Amino acid sequence: MHYYHAFGLKLESALPLPELQRGSGPADVVIDFADGEHHDRNERWLSGAGEHITLHLDNMVFTVEGGRSVRIAAPPGTGDNDIRLRLLGTVMATLLHQRGYFPLHANSVLLASGGVAAFSGPSGAGKSTMAALLDRQGFRVLGDDLCAIRLDGEQRPMVYGGIPRLKLWQATLDLFGRARDGLEPVASDYDKFHVPLDAVQEVGSLDPRPLERLYLLGARDSDDEPLIQPLRGILAADGVLDNAFRWTIGQSVAGENSRVQFDQAMAIARKIAVFRVARRWGTDQLFEEGALIAAHLSSPLTNKAAAGGVGS
Repeated sequence: MHYYHAFGLKLESALPLPELQRGSGPADVVIDFADGEHHDRNERWLSGAGEHITLHLDNMVFTVEGGRSVRIAAPPGTGDNDIRLRLLGTVMATLLHQRGYFPLHANSVLLASGGVAAFSGPSGAGKSTMAALLDRQGFRVLGDDLCAIRLDGEQRPMVYGGIPRLKLWQATLDLFGRARDGLEPVASDYDKFHVPLDAVQEVGSLDPRPLERLYLLGARDSDDEPLIQPLRGILAADGVLDNAFRWTIGQSVAGENSRVQFDQAMAIARKIAVFRVARRWGTDQLFEEGALIAAHLSSPLTNKAAAGGVGS
């Protein structure tokens, strides 16, 4: 078995997970293989509820129970990278939902204050590309794609270190002048690659850090629209909720009519500064935008922008 630290948890896995930082036992979560049929394409991708969730993803079946165990059934010949793509995304988000986390579809970076800024947005918005830019400018990337948040006893959103690598398309590697030699493909049919980060500790930390800022990446509506705009009130809360990682699974875990995710999003938005980042789609102004965002991250928050302003 292999031992790792991620998302504030100690993981014991029969499958090597080279993306993660090394850890130790005793395990909070056990990941193992199980005998079973692979995915029947007529079967629903999500079944079960609460502490017993089954996910049918591609030709694989993942059973997630109680936030404590994951069992993998995959047909012979399935590549480890194909299994890890699903395991460290949708499946891990399911497990975090079961443990009471609010998983956010976001990349996260460490700020000079010791707090965390997260970058969220739809697929193709440039989350990983922006994290790669910030990594080049000296910001430490805490996690890629999946940001694990828990509310502490004072309802402060705390972020745990995630997956310390970036998944970048070939076009992005070309943009940064990075050769693909030695980089592992994210999956067997992807032109996307795992890019390790330089500033990674040998053993992963289990300690959380406070979430201070959330930047919502989107397309610019007009040429005169500011690059960075603060969001407050319900717009800030909506920005959090809209970027929950696998909201549908969260509802299956908490109950179809549950308000758990809504209440978590409201609590998070009350404590952080939320900004809309209106980018030009594409890469023509990417480096200029990255420099402005880096400067914004390095500037202290004004009192007015320090919280989303959602009412109690």
